[in-house]
Amino acid sequence: MPKASPIDPRIARLEDVRVDPIARLHKDIRIFGGSFIVILGIIACIAFWRAPESWITWLWIPAIVIGLPALAYPPAMKPFYRGWMFFASMLGWIMSRILFSVFYYIIISPVALFFRLIGRDHLNLRQTHDAESNWTEVDDSANDPSHFEHMF
Repeated sequence: MPKASPIDPRIARLEDVRVDPIARLHKDIRIFGGSFIVILGIIACIAFWRAPESWITWLWIPAIVIGLPALAYPPAMKPFYRGWMFFASMLGWIMSRILFSVFYYIIISPVALFFRLIGRDHLNLRQTHDAESNWTEVDDSANDPSHFEHMF
């Protein structure tokens, strides 16, 4: 009789899943090469359609030079792929900070300032100095175990 696993059976099935990192990297490089061909090809076709003498129509050359080797033999494009992903991660790091800062200063701060001006205290953070205690009473029905059953 097999010994019972102390691990939840739903999680134990995940142990059987093995991902080969080399095969995964090759697949990612192939996807990268294909998307490089498609995106640069579309940009070049649109540029050629709008202005045939434009220099941007030459984008098909890097699309072929970078895309085809990535599709045919992924290990050859590994350094370029790593460099591109490093550039993408740095760009993502910078842009996330910029976007979150803009969101905070353009949306969150004005809303908070507006609520402060109209005196809204939705979280009940304002303390009264003449009160004996600033304790907020909680309804005991929230601690009833049946409250946690069938939550959704």
